[in-house]
This record gives sequence, C-alpha cells and structure tokens, in this order.
Amino acid sequence: QLNIIFLLGKINYFKSEAALDNNTIELAVEHLDKSIEWYDLSENQMYKIDMMVERLKLYIEESQYKLGEKYLSKILIQLNKIKDSYDSSLIDILKIYLDVVNKNITNVEIDNIKNLISNGIDTKNIYAYWYLARISSLLDEQDKAIEYHKKSKEILGIIMDKLKTESEKELYRETFYNKKLMLPLEKNENKTVDNKYLISCPNCSFGNENNFGFCPGCGTSLRT
Repeated sequence: QLNIIFLLGKINYFKSEAALDNNTIELAVEHLDKSIEWYDLSENQMYKIDMMVERLKLYIEESQYKLGEKYLSKILIQLNKIKDSYDSSLIDILKIYLDVVNKNITNVEIDNIKNLISNGIDTKNIYAYWYLARISSLLDEQDKAIEYHKKSKEILGIIMDKLKTESEKELYRETFYNKKLMLPLEKNENKTVDNKYLISCPNCSFGNENNFGFCPGCGTSLRT
C-alpha cells in the first residue's frame, strides 16, 4: 500500500513538471501540493521536503516573496524532523535569497554561502549555484554573479552530456527551470509583487489563499 502511495507522489511530481513546461503554473502548483500530500502519507520525509522546496521555488519565480518566506518556515519545521540526513544547501541558499529580497539584507558573505554547496554533480547543485548567482546580482557583485551562473550552466552541461540522444538533451534543456537558467541574469529582480493576485474572486467569491492566476471555480482572472 505504501509503495502505491509513494508512486502517486512521483506521478503528481511528473505532472507538475509537465505543467510547468507548458507554463500552466496553477496546475503545476496543484500537482505539487498533491505530491506533497502523497509523500506525507507514504511517510517519506525526504521526498516530501524535496517537493516543498519545488513549491518554494515557484513562490520565488512568481515573485511571491513574502508568501515564500512563510512557506520556508514550514520547510524548516519538516527539515528539523530528519536533522542531518538531508542536504539542505539549496534550502539554505533560498533562505538567504528571500532575506536579501524581503529584508534588504546586504551584508552577505557570498563566498561563505558558496561553502554550503557540496561538490557533487546533481540537479540540486545546478539550482544552488543559480540562486547564488542571483543573490550576487542583487547585491551588485556582478563578477561573482557571472562566476556562479557559469558554474550552474557547467553542471547542467555535464548532466546533459550523460543523456544518450540529442532529443533527450533538447527535452532536458527546454524544461521550465533550465530554460530560465540559460537566460542572462537580471541585475535587479522584482521585489514587490506579492499583491499581484486578488484575495478572492470578484465573480464567485472563491477564496484565493493559494494565489491562483485564474479562479478554479469560474475561470475569472484573479490577477490585479
């Protein structure tokens, strides 16, 4: 029974990735939330935290920084349950990113943050370096931003080289985050867009606590 529940968690994660690749963010969020629920039921804490980190990344990419900060606190509670058995480097870097954006913290030692990242070649490190590059850019440390952005793309290239066919490489390159990663870094990211969604639908009064762009009840746009 637990294996079936775990599989449902994975299936919903893959569905969320497919939704992201089609730029249907609301559907991606829906599947991620289901994936988190299934992993919770299967008592797989590590996969549950992985999915929560994916949800946090979407808060950031949608510029919902205050909501991201609140959600991060939930991740830290879950992380505390498994202590040192989880590589939290990406979570630590996302926390610093949110601190810089939400609290205008500028006294960040970039090189010390880099030491949080392991030397492994995996997808987690791709995004750890990418967000580190974005932190550097926000702090106007452009040389470091270029250095870490280059590192993230190098790891992406190494992983792509392990894929067998050109079509597999192209599919991997064109996924939601990898496409964004290949773009030039923005020098100043949007810091004030948490109010981009209505708190309820003006047509059917649906409560929009999950910040959907369109009402799941009637389809009305909920963007301000």
